[in-house]
Amino acid sequence: MFAARDIPAGTVVSVAHAIPFPTDALEGTPLEHHAFDYEQDDQDCIVLGVQQLMNHADAPNCRCEWEVVDGGQRMHKVSTLRDVKAGEELTFDYEVPLWFSPAP
Repeated sequence: MFAARDIPAGTVVSVAHAIPFPTDALEGTPLEHHAFDYEQDDQDCIVLGVQQLMNHADAPNCRCEWEVVDGGQRMHKVSTLRDVKAGEELTFDYEVPLWFSPAP
């Protein structure tokens, strides 16, 4: 995913719902490496937002966090850590052992 315009540091670029399920429920399926840690009750989840398409970087320009909204629902939020230039790839740190060799 790439920035269509310059984005200032601290800008929220996505807020999305998630579908939680028991940890390791996707093990051995094509979605195995696409689950996010739901950070609640030993659950993982699929996030229904553009962050599902974002790549890993050891020095990312975005960060992910969970936000609790009205009614206790958890939303997955992505915001920029620094100014991002138009055309620059938006990335975050997956914070798990990588199952691939990252691009330099």
